Amino acid sequence: MKKRLLCVVLALSFVLAFGSLSSAAAAISVCVDGRYLNLTVSPRMEDGKVLVPMRPIFESLDAKVDWNAAESKITATKGDTEIILIVGSTRALINGAEVILEVAARTVNGNTLVPLRFVGEALNYPVEWVSSSSTVFIGEKPAGPPYVVRSQVVNNRSVQIVEITPGALTVGVHIANNRIGSHQSMQQMVQDTGAVIAINGAFFDAYTTEGYYAPYGTLIRDGKLIHRGDYGTTVGFNRDGRAVIGALLPKIEGSVNGVWGWPGNWYAYGLNRRPATNGAFIYTREWGSTIGLTRGVSVAVENGVVTRVVRNADLAIPANGYAMNFCGSEEGQLGDRFKVGDTVEYRVVYDNSAFDNVVFAVGAGPRLVRDGVSVYDPVGEGFVDTKILTDNASRSAIGIKSDGTIVLATTTATVRDLSDIMRALGCVQAMNLDGGASSGLYAQGRFLTSPGRLLSNILYFK
Repeated sequence: MKKRLLCVVLALSFVLAFGSLSSAAAAISVCVDGRYLNLTVSPRMEDGKVLVPMRPIFESLDAKVDWNAAESKITATKGDTEIILIVGSTRALINGAEVILEVAARTVNGNTLVPLRFVGEALNYPVEWVSSSSTVFIGEKPAGPPYVVRSQVVNNRSVQIVEITPGALTVGVHIANNRIGSHQSMQQMVQDTGAVIAINGAFFDAYTTEGYYAPYGTLIRDGKLIHRGDYGTTVGFNRDGRAVIGALLPKIEGSVNGVWGWPGNWYAYGLNRRPATNGAFIYTREWGSTIGLTRGVSVAVENGVVTRVVRNADLAIPANGYAMNFCGSEEGQLGDRFKVGDTVEYRVVYDNSAFDNVVFAVGAGPRLVRDGVSVYDPVGEGFVDTKILTDNASRSAIGIKSDGTIVLATTTATVRDLSDIMRALGCVQAMNLDGGASSGLYAQGRFLTSPGRLLSNILYFK
């Protein structure tokens, strides 16, 4: 039988004598046959033991898993091996022979967690701890580490670099204080997320006099568009951790009482964005508890049903829904279309099919490398500031190599120079992120580049 591998990467270093883990577990990732799994329930540490979700791991090893709800029993089979567990019990059967689990199997959000050691014992895979990479291996070891950190001189520029094996770490987008328009230290955001690696993300209004640090680029988190940008370039990540870079202009379409065509439909300019004198916007709890506006028509939607319509007054944003505001010409055009009791939906349509399966994304730009060729057209992407067009400044960038390796880099350069640097690092696709005092790169417990200001958002890996 072909030997398969299962490796569980611990994102934070800890001392392991298997069965005795001395520090609190955080951000434990799982990979099978060199492919890192994106799990709906993360592995965790309890009572000094690492617990992992049984079904996705067993199924990735070609085992069949069945659940008997009436008996709270799990039966897994692979070849001539049968494994039986009862949730809440420390006893299991492997081909009829009783095995005592270090920690009882338990259910979290519909997923059964079992001790990591049991996975190896049940399917006869050896377990090894390698302290240099903070990695637990079951079966054969992968060819390389999940990420590499280094400094390198490229085109006479000192560059801080982190290269991440595709899918090796879980990706996330974090907004300061979990609220659009807020700002926070990057160090605090790293702590809040448990990030192993982090880099600053989208541009934002760092010089506001209103206390609203508006992001400018598109932000997608957990498959949900939480802010819409309308210029630049976007980097997105699929659920398997693989990245895509390209132009992206999300379109927001809505329906009333199931009608998606005129005159029953509606649309929005964007999400969680303070409108000018004219607009149609959606607001979710990422914006706050209320819209904070007292003009136009505002509509509350809860569980898909309109629950309140107000004019020239603030409106609470439902926790299990959203609110909308229509002002200026859209007040009569769209705002008067809604009444209490209507069923309302909206959908986000991407104009770039490469982003159809993206679950996390950050928009910034301009594009630096396209299909292995350095590119530089900031004006064509909507940029007008000399900070992007000509200035030499601190820079942050993200790129993708031909094998899917993700490259994060910070340096001091012009954006044009940054394009050549990312191509020299082997990127076939690359883009610029926010820079200047926002430029920040964190890895291995320290800042390779420390930002000089509070940030609106970060892209992180753990």
